[in-house]
Amino acid sequence: AQWFAWKRELQHATDQAALAGAWARSNSSSQGEYIVRANQDFYANLALTADGVSQPTVQLQSYQNGSNNSVSVSATFSKTLPFSSFLTGSGVTIQAYSQAAFQSGMNYS
Repeated sequence: AQWFAWKRELQHATDQAALAGAWARSNSSSQGEYIVRANQDFYANLALTADGVSQPTVQLQSYQNGSNNSVSVSATFSKTLPFSSFLTGSGVTIQAYSQAAFQSGMNYS
């Protein structure tokens, strides 16, 4: 149950970060700030995983036939639980990846 909660929170954080980055990238006044915006939303959505999360990787990606028309965010979380580490001999690392496409110049407000 704990692993599921961690995965769910980490996935939500990367989803929100990708959406924030894509929104910023589509807006001409904040195009250069998409990494900052993605990082802000990523860290704002962490509670359970804040103490073992990696720095998120935020990148422009090409989606379908476009060129650099989406923002991807990936991150990992590592932690050891007493019972599961007794069974497996190690901790667990959870990964999450999200990608959000955008169209430059669109106003989504």
